[in-house]
Amino acid sequence: MGTSKLSHQVNVRLSPAAYERIKQLAKAERRDSLGEVVRVLVDWILPQLGEFGTLASLSAVAPGKRYSRRVSADLQDKLHSALDVIFEHAPSRIIEDVEQLLIQRAGKYRGEK
Repeated sequence: MGTSKLSHQVNVRLSPAAYERIKQLAKAERRDSLGEVVRVLVDWILPQLGEFGTLASLSAVAPGKRYSRRVSADLQDKLHSALDVIFEHAPSRIIEDVEQLLIQRAGKYRGEK
């Protein structure tokens, strides 16, 4: 996307993990603001979106988290963020407990439609 003299401000909610990653990028790239990093990312992703047509199509081939249409993206982001915190900071015993719980629940619902 070309740079334009006219710009618009957009407020977005980010998961804690995404916010921290953008802060890291801003620091590593010596950018003046987080907004500048987000602008660069948006300028990069919009042409990619044009190629795929929809966010759902783009998400289907993109690495990373997948989103279900059954549950709001906000709730899914909260759950992913909570797991990120557990993976980063919890003792291994807690991680093992979470693993067992998730495997049990996934097994219970795997065959349901």
